[in-house]
Amino acid sequence: MRPVKGVSFIQGDFTLESTKTQISSLIGEKRKVGLVLSDMAPNISGNRVVDDARSMDLCLSVLDFSKNHLDQDGNLVMKYFMGESAPVLKKNLQLHFSKVISEKPKSSRKESAEQYYVCLGYKKV
Repeated sequence: MRPVKGVSFIQGDFTLESTKTQISSLIGEKRKVGLVLSDMAPNISGNRVVDDARSMDLCLSVLDFSKNHLDQDGNLVMKYFMGESAPVLKKNLQLHFSKVISEKPKSSRKESAEQYYVCLGYKKV
């Protein structure tokens, strides 16, 4: 990737603490952000149960990261894959945000389980 002025690029596995530490150090210890945007996807195996668990783990990791870095009333947009644990994830998100909306982009294939949660108004609990 060509360098972009004012942009820091980190290539890594977000589930590893070392990657999250790199991102956190770029943000700064005391600085908070207004938006966390996650278009990440787990490695898909083709097994619905396994893929649902992987998606849930990644989404919970993004939520935990967001709780540490989002400013009061900040927003989170997160990709997830519709599965059995999607309602559990939504309820978890609703504990921390004023409004949680599920969206499937028009650009996403009809048969794809890919969707996004748009979470507005972070509430520091």
